[in-house]
Amino acid sequence: MDDDDPFTIHPDQGTNVIQVAVHEIGHVLGLSHVLRNYSVMYAIYSQVRGELELDYEDRRLVQGLYGHCSGRFNTVFDLITWRADGTLAYTTFFFRGDHYWMYQNSRNRSRPGDPLLIKVGWTGLPDTVDAFAHIWTQTKDAHIFFKGIYYYLYDPVEEKVVEGYPRKIARDFRSPKTYKSRRRNRNRRSASSSDGFVQSFLSENNRNHDRRSTSSSTKQSHTPDRQFLSSNDLQHRKQRSVSSASNRRRTRHRNRSGSSTHHLPTNIDAAYFDKRDENLYVFKNGLVYGYNVSAGGEGCCLPGYPRSLQQEFTAIDDQTRPLPNRLDA
Repeated sequence: MDDDDPFTIHPDQGTNVIQVAVHEIGHVLGLSHVLRNYSVMYAIYSQVRGELELDYEDRRLVQGLYGHCSGRFNTVFDLITWRADGTLAYTTFFFRGDHYWMYQNSRNRSRPGDPLLIKVGWTGLPDTVDAFAHIWTQTKDAHIFFKGIYYYLYDPVEEKVVEGYPRKIARDFRSPKTYKSRRRNRNRRSASSSDGFVQSFLSENNRNHDRRSTSSSTKQSHTPDRQFLSSNDLQHRKQRSVSSASNRRRTRHRNRSGSSTHHLPTNIDAAYFDKRDENLYVFKNGLVYGYNVSAGGEGCCLPGYPRSLQQEFTAIDDQTRPLPNRLDA
């Protein structure tokens, strides 16, 4: 850079000094000129449109020179929230240790300045969380983080953990109680803890749901992203998706018939809420636990669960490697 060119920061006059700087930094990193005229590494400077940065293909070239980021994440999830205008916002987050990244899907990269400390961006959440699940039905809208023997209800609007949390997983995600245990505990149960999972967040989210419903005519319809499944997988999911009432009756019968699964496991590997059958699935040590959300705090476990991870999620063909027993997210 010298006085021979009229450098400026204005995009519509002179030579943009930021564009030149980014271009030269690309050379310092080892990038050569490219033939893509929309790239900042194009040999001829053009008028600046939008923000200046190395684009997706340029970043891939840099990764080819220096390698990719390595290491395992504790959990990865899409946070789905309501905007002020009634539309849905989808944001992807990566959690590792005491830091997190927000991934900007529209730009195929993480947010500039990340990672940030979890305690700064997610008030009340612990470090090294085990899993996240967004329970989203006609009557529930709950964002839940799991860590060890506890779970945390998170309010994405207030951006903090809800008061009264964490709570124990074994307390709120349990199997139906027997008649004797119900009689024994009836006199000592309080209204705040009697129904566990239901009392924890169902009532409040009913009010949120009703409030959104009153203005539904002004909202745009947005459908969350869906995973592409084979016809065999879809058939399997259809067979698994039974009515809520049937789930509850069969779950009660199963647990009272001698099942050793009295609640969802702790220190889990991953969690997933399936909006198609509105059940929660928890993964640990190669097993999948199906939880009937409609049964409130007594939905553990769905008939036939826990079951093998490979049995639940079969490979699409012989050439596809099956899922490992230990999942990160």
